[in-house]
Amino acid sequence: MDIMRFELKLAETPVTLVSVDGEEKDYILRELSGEKRDDFLNNVGKRTIPGVDNKLNDFKDHQAVLINKCLFTAEGVAVSIPEIRAFPANVQKELFLACREISGLDMV
Repeated sequence: MDIMRFELKLAETPVTLVSVDGEEKDYILRELSGEKRDDFLNNVGKRTIPGVDNKLNDFKDHQAVLINKCLFTAEGVAVSIPEIRAFPANVQKELFLACREISGLDMV
């Protein structure tokens, strides 16, 4: 049997967001730790309808909560949920999907 080898450093992807006036700001999209993944999944569990598989009944900040756990400024500060709420819906959607993928949540 082959030896399994894993890197314990969280995966990261650079992100650049461009403001309405053309100003570019750099961010880092970072893989969730196991603890942060569980926190997010518990949050999702509280939003689901009992007895209905993966059916959310509360969408408020659903995407923003995950983005907040994964998106950091160049200085390492998590981007706040109020700031994420102001992002266009399509930007939130794409960041949410990227957060899911980098953290393996696309398989859940």
